[in-house]
Amino acid sequence: MIATGLDVYGVGVFVISGENSPGAIHPAEGGANILVGGASFYNPALGIIYFGLDVFYPGGREAALNDRANLERQNQAILGQGWRIGGLGGISN
Repeated sequence: MIATGLDVYGVGVFVISGENSPGAIHPAEGGANILVGGASFYNPALGIIYFGLDVFYPGGREAALNDRANLERQNQAILGQGWRIGGLGGISN
């Protein structure tokens, strides 16, 4: 409940004062936070991973996804285009 209130407040700050204001949250991020928070009642691991990345990974979820993409690109340069991180069979040529 508190997190939902903070998201709603942050979206209000974004709309009224602009995206660079302290405490502003983009409406898409606020909506995603609320959806994941609700889904976490059914699958707590989802919320732990989602919010854990946001809080503990330097740069948050966006940086984690960018780092993952960069790591995959670097490994593909060495191992070939068929290489995937944790997906569908590893190296497949």
